[in-house]
Amino acid sequence: MGLPHLWAEGQRNATLDELADMFRDGRQAGEYRKFAPRVMALALMATLENVPRELMERSDTKLETFTTELADLFDHATRKDAP
Repeated sequence: MGLPHLWAEGQRNATLDELADMFRDGRQAGEYRKFAPRVMALALMATLENVPRELMERSDTKLETFTTELADLFDHATRKDAP
């Protein structure tokens, strides 16, 4: 494992920690429903890492529909009044 790989892994872990903290803070402030912040951070990170590739490989993707679906996904996953 080379130095660039270690640096990138460190950056990814730091970002995951920051996202989990953001979700945790939002829960504590009553803005989000109860969920595991680390799991939500991993889901968001996986989305951010994979969307560019999906869009490049599938040129027929309707961008507006795609982005609306993703926004709805995370909105419903975190919404305080969700069932």
